[in-house]
Amino acid sequence: MPDSPSRLIVLEAVVAERERQEKVYGVQNHANNFWNVLTTKHMGDISRRIQEQDDNKLFIELVQTAAVLFAWAEAMHLNNKEKWSKYER
Repeated sequence: MPDSPSRLIVLEAVVAERERQEKVYGVQNHANNFWNVLTTKHMGDISRRIQEQDDNKLFIELVQTAAVLFAWAEAMHLNNKEKWSKYER
């Protein structure tokens, strides 16, 4: 299990990136097809960073991708608040 400081640092980075994305692109409320294309593009970027063997760029890309996935979950929640008033597995 990762230590708490690492988890908090990564989570803070994702939230900061999510806020940056919203400032640049505004509130994103797209269909699932769009989100799927966008995240697939980001997964390709992750693959490229792995091939480049640049851990700094890979970390940045992972954070950006996590923020995009976070935005997708936010959009789904926005459109279905009553369905997902709390997280249940």
